[in-house]
Amino acid sequence: MKKVIVISLALVFSLSLMLGTIWFISRPKTLIAADTVEVNYRGRIIAVYDRLSGKEYIFRRELVKRSEAAKAPRTAVNTSTIQIDTLPHGGFQIVSDGIMYRITQKGRG
Repeated sequence: MKKVIVISLALVFSLSLMLGTIWFISRPKTLIAADTVEVNYRGRIIAVYDRLSGKEYIFRRELVKRSEAAKAPRTAVNTSTIQIDTLPHGGFQIVSDGIMYRITQKGRG
């Protein structure tokens, strides 16, 4: 009887630990919170919210071979309030209200 109780308590503890870890990893993280722009990151999804126009732009990071990757920055969004460029190494450059924000992967540019 004691063995069954110990095993069930161990299972409940490990399940709650696993669910807590999944919740902690999957919650969105705010990278930039400025007056004009907010950038949230959740897994492979990056959401850029333009507070001046009230629009949200969603990007998904994809792994590609180096030979297939872009060689130069590419303008993804260019409006009167925000400009979002994707960088060759997988980062973003955001210009809003004359202020430039740069989001890069760890250890790169």
